[in-house]
Parts: sequence; structure tokens; C-alpha cells
Amino acid sequence: MRWLAVLLLGTALLLGWTDGRGRLESAAIDQLASLNGRPAPDDILIVAIDEPSLAALGRWPWRRTVHAALLDRLAQAGVRGVGLDVILSEPDREHPHDDALLAEAMRAGVPVVLPAIMAMGPGGAPQAAEPVPVLATASKALGHIHVELDADGVARSVFLKEGGPGRWWDHFALALLGVAGQSPHAADLPGQRRPPKAGTGWLRDHWTQIPYAGPPGHFRRVSYVDVLEGRVPAALLRGRLVLVGATAVGLGDAYPTPMSSHDALMPGVEVSANVVDALRRGLSQRRAEAWENAAVAVLMTGLLLLGLQRLSPWQGLCLVAVAMAATAGLTWLALRMAGVQLSPLPLLGALALAYPLWSWRRLEAARLQEALRREQEAVWRFIAHDMRAPQSAIVALVRRWRASGDALDGELLSRVEAHAQRSLALADDHVQLARARHGGAQDPLDLRDVVADAVDQQWPLAEARGVRLSCELPDDEAVVRGDRALLVRALVNLLSNALRFTPDGGTVRCALSPQGRDWEMRVSDEGPGVPVELRPRLFQPFAQAMSAPDSPDRAAVQAASGAGLGLVFVRTVAERHGGRADLDSGPRTSAHPGAAFFIRLPRA
Repeated sequence: MRWLAVLLLGTALLLGWTDGRGRLESAAIDQLASLNGRPAPDDILIVAIDEPSLAALGRWPWRRTVHAALLDRLAQAGVRGVGLDVILSEPDREHPHDDALLAEAMRAGVPVVLPAIMAMGPGGAPQAAEPVPVLATASKALGHIHVELDADGVARSVFLKEGGPGRWWDHFALALLGVAGQSPHAADLPGQRRPPKAGTGWLRDHWTQIPYAGPPGHFRRVSYVDVLEGRVPAALLRGRLVLVGATAVGLGDAYPTPMSSHDALMPGVEVSANVVDALRRGLSQRRAEAWENAAVAVLMTGLLLLGLQRLSPWQGLCLVAVAMAATAGLTWLALRMAGVQLSPLPLLGALALAYPLWSWRRLEAARLQEALRREQEAVWRFIAHDMRAPQSAIVALVRRWRASGDALDGELLSRVEAHAQRSLALADDHVQLARARHGGAQDPLDLRDVVADAVDQQWPLAEARGVRLSCELPDDEAVVRGDRALLVRALVNLLSNALRFTPDGGTVRCALSPQGRDWEMRVSDEGPGVPVELRPRLFQPFAQAMSAPDSPDRAAVQAASGAGLGLVFVRTVAERHGGRADLDSGPRTSAHPGAAFFIRLPRA
């Protein structure tokens, strides 16, 4: 089963290496991520632009003096920093003085971070859309608020750095930590690096998977209007990092996340809150590299195969279940302890594939063993039946000679010798057939040498019978790959049968010729031929025993098949070499008597 182990390990390697992170795979990772929740920090607070605020303050967008009043309230409460997640990239043309009032509130109060976004410039080139200059100058920092959506539309990651040539923006969450004095050192910034690209396009770096703390609403929220109107105690605000953003469904700033669904979306401001918390705690996640997935898949599959070799089928099935559970546990531990998102489905797929294939191979081996056992039983029955006959004849002849008291004569010795030769021939047939089925070299050889050798071995018998033995060989080499001794023996079997059937003075022809992509060795005789009804059984084991007792050609079939293994050996050798052997099925007429057998082998 070594080849199957190599196949399964190769499949595990391929599945791990080519993981494309499809929807099902991403959903499995999301399920594992949902097990890694954590309590929301007390010092991060979301001021929500929610439905009650919209009902109280009117439809969106509000005047910027409303935001200025909110910042004054937060400054009086003593918050540590404010991330105002509101797009302010265009001036307020209806109330032109509001921008200056908001800028004054930003400069006089707590440090404020404003968002920047990417927009399409002239010609479709990406460019940054910053807040209006007066507000951008008044803010302590700008940060981009982009969330990366996977192919299934789920927000699982962000880039901590984005921008164009000469100007980079931190993510909104990273910028807020910076103004609060809690930003990680640049050298410790997590995320997979993206090499800079040539040109003027939008660049991104430090790609990090978001380790969400919990589902939507996990971080503490207070209503915008409640803060504005003083209904939120100052103690609840003091010393906290505040993120102001839309949570109302109608404002459309919400995303499906691994901790939520399309029916319970997470507001963008809460996504930023999760990033703030993760960066401050030093938590980070990344997708496993292809080699990491492949290494784990090969390791788990290899351990499973080692166990399957030593266990029963039922124990093996239990081992597969344990291995799958262990794989899920390992994936969860890698996510929780190292922040590495291993892909579980390639690992589980490799394990699930291993058991049925291994079981099939085991059943196939058992089937072959059973077939071999039955074949051996048939052989022993055959030996017990056919080999007993010559041995019994020898014993009977010896006992009769002893009882007669006569001296040994030539006739008695000849009969004893004939029976002994038959016993040896039977034993040799079995040995050669076993070798043909289970052995044989695969060396390049020229079939012209095989034909010449077989004809030479049968030449004395042909001379003694007065039969002409012709040999027709091509001028070019007839190269095949195989075992010379087995091929010579198979051709000798066909020649000996042909000589046995051909009457004295007749002709046996042995020819080697090309047949398409094959080489054909053909032996033709001038004997009585083979009856049509007996042809399908000629190449079956023990054909002699299966011939009809009242068949007029019974003697011919017995002579052709010998012990019943001669033609079986011929066909076995041909198939062992990737070819075939058969009887030419041409009609048997008085004008064309005899039979023609052939062996066809593929050219090397």
C-alpha cells in the first residue's frame, strides 16, 4: 500500500498548498473565530448616531455645529481622545460658518481624529479625499476608514497603512491610538507586508485579520443625543477613548463580519473599535501561508496513515473521527495562541479522503488474498487429482513387477519413466505459471531472438516426427520490454501443441511480424483444428477437465492443453507484458485445416 500512502500524502500537500479560501472555507474559519471572543474593554465607548438621535435631531446630515456641541460635551467630561467617524470632505455651503465653528471646537477640546477616504480622481486615478482644509488642520490626525471585504462580502481584515506615493495614512483606529499616546511602535506593527508597487496607484500595507471581540453591540454604546443633551454621566465618559459614528440602519455604514450575519450587521464604527482594542492588546491574526497549511495537512494525514496500518477497520474509523476532532482543535489553538488562521477544510478533506481509499485498498488486498486462496485450493485439488494418477501408476507397475518375480524389462522401465516425466511436467507447469503471474523482468529484448530460441528447442521434436518447422523473421529489430525466458517458454508451448497436432510430413509455421503498434508471434499448424464450441474455454485453467466427454475432439483438446495450464501460461505471459494471446477465430474448413495461435506484444 505504499503507493496509496504516497498518493494520499501528495493529495494532502496539494489541498493545503492550493487553498483558495472559498465561501465554505471562510465560513469554517468564522465559526472558529466566534469561539475566540473576549470581554469588551471598559475604556472604549461608542457614541452612536442611532435612530433615537435621528428622530430627535432631524434627518442626516446634521449641521456641523451639532458636532461642535458634542465635542464640547466630551471635552468637559474629560475623554482621552475622539474618533469622529463622519465624512467631512466637502464644505457646508448652506452654513459656511459652521466649518470654522467645528474647527474651533476641535482645537479647543480633546484631540480629534477625522477620516480620510479614497476617491476616484480625474481619469479614474485613485486619490485621497481628506476633510475640508480648515477641519483637516484642526484635527490631531487623519486616518482612513476602509474595511477590506472578502469575496463573500464579509469584513474580515483591514490595512493599517494606506495611501499614495509620498503620503500614507494610518488606519482610523491606529491614528486614534496615536493621539491618545497608546499606539504600538512602528517596528511592532502587525500585519502581512505588501511590497510597494510601481506607479501612482493606491498603495496598502500591513494587512491584518481583525480579531473581533464579539458580535455587533458587544462594545458599550451611548446615544449621540443623550450625550449632547447631558443625560450621560461625566463619570461614564471620563478617561475613555470615544468613537463617534453611525449605527442607524438607514445610514448604511454596516458590514457582515465573522461575529455577525447579514441580518445583524456590525457598524463601521464598531469595526474600528475592535481594531483599536486588538492593537492595544497586541492581538493580531493572519492567514496561514500555503506551506503552513500544506505542512499541517501532510503531518495529520501521515499520522493517520500510520495508525490505519495497525488498526482494524472499526478502530480506523474511530481514529479518523479523533483525527478530525484533533485537526479542528489544532486549527482553533493556532488561531487563539498564535493568531494564525489555518485552513481547516483542506486538512479535514485530506483526512476524510484517507479512510475510504485506505479501506478500499484493504478490501482489494483482501479480495486478492481470497482469490489467491481459492486459486491455491483449486491447484491443490488439481494436484491431488492429476498428479496422483501418474504416481499411482508408477506404484502399481512396481508392485506388479515385484509380484511377478520377473526381471526388469525395457517396456516396464519406459512406462515408469513416462509417468515420472508427466509428474515432473505437471510440477514444472505450476512453477512456471506462478512465475508468470507474480514475477518476470522488464528488460529490452529482440523478439527475433525469442522466436529463434523457441524454434531451436522444438527442432529435434519436429525432425523426429518428420514435420517441417518454418521460421519467418523480419529484417528489422522487434524490440519489446519483458522477460525473455517467459516469452520463450510461452512460444515453446504453442509450438509443442502445433507439433503434437500436425500429422507426419506436415508443416508448422512460426512467424514474427508487425501489427500496427504491436509485434505478433504466430504459430500455425495443419492439424484437425479446434471446434467452435470449445474455443472459449481453451485459455481457462484446467481446460482438459472441462472438455465434453463425448466430444470427437476431446483428445485434441487434451493434447493441446496438456495439464490444463499450457495455454493459461501463454495468455498469462502475454498479459503480463501488456499484450494478449488468442486463437485465430477464422473458419475451420477442409481447405484450411489446422489452428493458428498468436501472441501480440506492444513495441518498446
